[in-house]
Amino acid sequence: MICVGIPTYNRSEIFNRSLLSFYNNNYIDLILVVADADKKVEANRYKQILDQFNKKIYYQVNIGRSGSVNSRNKILILGYELGCDELIMADDDYILIDNKTPLILSLHIKNGAGMCGGKVINLARRSIDPDFFLNTIIADNLSDITGYVFLDIKHGPRYAKYVPHFFSIDGDILNKVRYDKLYDTPTAFREESDLQRQIRSLGFNIVFDPRAWIIHLDIEEGGDRNNMDENKRLYWKSFGSTSFILKWEKNIKLLSKLVMASMIIISYRPMRFISIFKGIRDSLYNFKNKNNEVLPEK
Repeated sequence: MICVGIPTYNRSEIFNRSLLSFYNNNYIDLILVVADADKKVEANRYKQILDQFNKKIYYQVNIGRSGSVNSRNKILILGYELGCDELIMADDDYILIDNKTPLILSLHIKNGAGMCGGKVINLARRSIDPDFFLNTIIADNLSDITGYVFLDIKHGPRYAKYVPHFFSIDGDILNKVRYDKLYDTPTAFREESDLQRQIRSLGFNIVFDPRAWIIHLDIEEGGDRNNMDENKRLYWKSFGSTSFILKWEKNIKLLSKLVMASMIIISYRPMRFISIFKGIRDSLYNFKNKNNEVLPEK
């Protein structure tokens, strides 16, 4: 059974367009939705949208913000409990156009991959905090050297260390990995990279296949993007990047990658140095004083 998981927060109108594109796909068997809304009116709107469909959808609608990490973990748990053979993680502003994309992802999972990522096509250039798609075959090598995750969404199919935030997970490992509360921030920066490190640490391969693709509307309204200026975005970007390195690296590599990753972020927006530095500082303090990792339920 091929499942799709969609977390959504305060964006029912955008979510409606995304949901229809997945619902109409021939290869998707079940759609899991975890919807959060700050107000009852928005929660009721989610319910009205979801209740239009009499099959193929399992949903939870909550009043209040669970956060990206908690919402995605709920989807992982639901996927395992409902017996999904594969779980495609998607965002609420994704549009699925290519009918064969779920099938392409599925073929790699059936061939033994723990995760298969697809190509994300951004319709608009983000005004702040863009993803760094270098689209070079040495992207993984650069990530290893610098500690900052670079992506290649051009070359493949191939084994990869990191893939974009559109991927399918083998159902057999849904109870073995969790999104880490270390990244439970307004932007949840690095939550997917961390999940991918977990999967690789279990001995599973990750595959990237650009023949599987999704349209990303890149809506910078609603959800957590609302009212977040560039200073805040870069604060949380540096916070998440630093937390990711602190968790996975040790000794000399840790120090060198902290320096290089921080310099990359600063070079992107040198005028925001103070916000970036505060994010690094607060991440160091947070990591030292708290153990926030979410362990899978046994």
